[in-house]
Amino acid sequence: KKRILLNICMVIPIILVAVCGIMAVGSVKGWFDDSTETSGNLTVTEKTGIAMIERNGIAYEVSEGTVVREGDILYTKNASTLQIGDAEKSRISLDGNAEISKQAVGEAISVEVLKGDALVDARGMTGVSALSGETQVLLDGAVASVSTQAGSGMVYVYAGSISATKAEETVTADAGCVVTAVTNSEKMELADFGAN
Repeated sequence: KKRILLNICMVIPIILVAVCGIMAVGSVKGWFDDSTETSGNLTVTEKTGIAMIERNGIAYEVSEGTVVREGDILYTKNASTLQIGDAEKSRISLDGNAEISKQAVGEAISVEVLKGDALVDARGMTGVSALSGETQVLLDGAVASVSTQAGSGMVYVYAGSISATKAEETVTADAGCVVTAVTNSEKMELADFGAN
């Protein structure tokens, strides 16, 4: 009887460690998210190639249906694409070697484009914003490509109009225009890229 009791005492901690490990992984991966509270959140709607998510300092390959939380960093590898959307449609598209971070929770979409290009479709929405370097971009009702490269950021406007703010300067750009902001300059440049 003493030997059986000792065996049980050894098995119980092993089971507890296994359950705690499963709970920790499930919490990071969002297995226990309440689906009734994610209507305003973004989810991964489509993925090709290798795309990763970094959550709470842990990086793993993202899969379709993953709910994107505040502070999550999503990035794509060479020749990969990632579509992120709400209940209605895809809102953010990433090409290869792009990296974004979700900045806000709820109905408003706010992302920081850390590297590469992100196409943001904000048609029919308000409160949509993106950050590229030091430039804050408001995209309410617009479709624009937000690009962050070494030393500069650019926003190509394809539909609607956007408002870009850097330091104390604000520029409004309509469809067919591009706003360029250089990291070491407080000024932004507005030009026509010929899309009509």
